[in-house]
Amino acid sequence: MTGRLAATMRPMQFTGNERGEFRLRRTVGLTIVALFLLVTPVAVARQLSSHAALDVPDLTVTTLATGSTDAAGQPVVIVEQGGSGGEPTSPEDALTPARNDDEGPRRIKYLVGDGWVPIDNGGAVPLDNGMEVVVTLTPYPPIDFAAQADFFLTSGGVPVTDAEISLVYDMFIMGHGPFTTVAESAGGGHYRSDFDFFMFGPWELIQTVQLPDVPSTEFTLSLYIWPV
Repeated sequence: MTGRLAATMRPMQFTGNERGEFRLRRTVGLTIVALFLLVTPVAVARQLSSHAALDVPDLTVTTLATGSTDAAGQPVVIVEQGGSGGEPTSPEDALTPARNDDEGPRRIKYLVGDGWVPIDNGGAVPLDNGMEVVVTLTPYPPIDFAAQADFFLTSGGVPVTDAEISLVYDMFIMGHGPFTTVAESAGGGHYRSDFDFFMFGPWELIQTVQLPDVPSTEFTLSLYIWPV
């Protein structure tokens, strides 16, 4: 009887040990995985933060005093990205409005190579073939979805009245479109297009100017639509 009982208990003891060892291995494994998932994002974030400045060429950071103070009596400053003059800024600056000390935010930029140049409302954009276009946005600053763009096209200072201007536009990053429209001639070299941007944020507009017997030319704008 004792021998049979002992023989019966040995497999039970082995099974218990095996299950115990399995649970221990599983616990250790899950612990290692949890530590890996916790440590890896932190390490990657530190790595990116230490090299972020290297990935954004021609980036200008400006600190502006506002002349006001917060609740604690500390002076309020604005840290902005992008140039304040006519110098090209980085591609990422298309996503943020530049600023002008006298007129506040500058919501219009045009693309030059790989950089963006901020301009005031009613500012001129140089084009190929000796042409120039003055861009005027109404209302300005664009604080609502509905807006009208006026393109005043000249060549050597003379209004161009026989052009056709087509547009392709979309919101940066979001990719809702692209949407297409045309700028209708309003006479005297003015071409106008109405927009309903339907979402606040940065928008990209690509205009194609076509003239009889002249190669077409393109220019790209960034408009920052924001309610304030």
